[in-house]
Amino acid sequence: MKKILILFIIIVIFIGGCVNNSEDRFHKYLDNNKLTFRSDLKEAEKIPIFINETSCKYFLYPEIQYTYINIAFIPNETENSFYAVTGSEIGKYVIIYRYFYNFTPEIKVVQVNSSKEAANLVDSENIVILLLGPSQTNRTGVSFYNNFVIIEGKDLSETNRTWTDLDLAFDKFLLCVLEEANKYIKK
Repeated sequence: MKKILILFIIIVIFIGGCVNNSEDRFHKYLDNNKLTFRSDLKEAEKIPIFINETSCKYFLYPEIQYTYINIAFIPNETENSFYAVTGSEIGKYVIIYRYFYNFTPEIKVVQVNSSKEAANLVDSENIVILLLGPSQTNRTGVSFYNNFVIIEGKDLSETNRTWTDLDLAFDKFLLCVLEEANKYIKK
């Protein structure tokens, strides 16, 4: 009986450890508010930031309050649905933004013909987030240019996972912004 009880306790501890570890892979906090992500954040943390990681701060810059968040994409029949799913994660950025500024910017979805056209949307009132799939890029990562960010995903397959490279790159962007937000909150 004693052995069964010990075995039961060990199994409960093991299962509890597995559940807690798996939960941490999909959650982060903004102050004390829990945010749930679609992709494995341990994998998202590995995604490279190609250009200007310090520009992440422009997405929560205290002196600038943006009126619009533009989700831009170059239309592609096989990739549009992936852009829609990944773009829907913008809600987490809006939560961070609203928490930080007590203001909710308007979200616009914009079809563009090129990265240059998306960059031309940037001004003092606009943040632009350009999503690029494999028809436009051969790499996965994030590039910051002040209040313009390019999020690239070279593989949109979900083999052995429920997220794509584009999801991972978008979550890397969100993790960067969340880190900046938590720095300001702690000041």
